[in-house]
Amino acid sequence: MTFYVIAYDTPDNRRRKCIARLLAGFGKRIQKSVFECDLDAERLQRLRRELIKEIDPVEDKVRFYPLCSRDLSRALVWDKNGLQMPQRAWVI
Repeated sequence: MTFYVIAYDTPDNRRRKCIARLLAGFGKRIQKSVFECDLDAERLQRLRRELIKEIDPVEDKVRFYPLCSRDLSRALVWDKNGLQMPQRAWVI
């Protein structure tokens, strides 16, 4: 599995809702147009295939930022609860 931060931008309200609904099925929304997703290769390809059907490549942008475990271990979250280190659980 690879952890991705996925951000998108589109000027079209219908496409924005479709993209958000699609991404919500693969991960967790952390901001209006930003999601965090743990994806294996198969789910990543499936998500990309589904996104291609929804976006307008001229007007829309979708960015995938893969993060390795080292990056995640250094990530900080600052929200209404203060500054925190993200919690991740590994099942072996």
